[in-house]
Amino acid sequence: MTTQKNMGKIWKNPTKKEDKHPDLKGYIWIDGVKFDIGGWQRDEDGRTFYSLSARQYENPDNQGIAKTVARGGSPRVQADGYGSAHDLNDSIPF
Repeated sequence: MTTQKNMGKIWKNPTKKEDKHPDLKGYIWIDGVKFDIGGWQRDEDGRTFYSLSARQYENPDNQGIAKTVARGGSPRVQADGYGSAHDLNDSIPF
């Protein structure tokens, strides 16, 4: 996957079923970190605007890793699916 610095995409939400669901969905990369974004169309004083919300993207295949790294920790499972060196058990006799 290629990341583009400080760029993203947004489109109409095809799964919107309730008013609380965003009208628009997408993502943005900021300083190498991916964020999911949602937008709700609002009208105020005869003007239309979008209210936005963002949260750090969490890969469903690696749930929890992004939060662990964001807190300064080391992930126990690497993005490629292999464990880290910290997972080695030195008590194995071979």
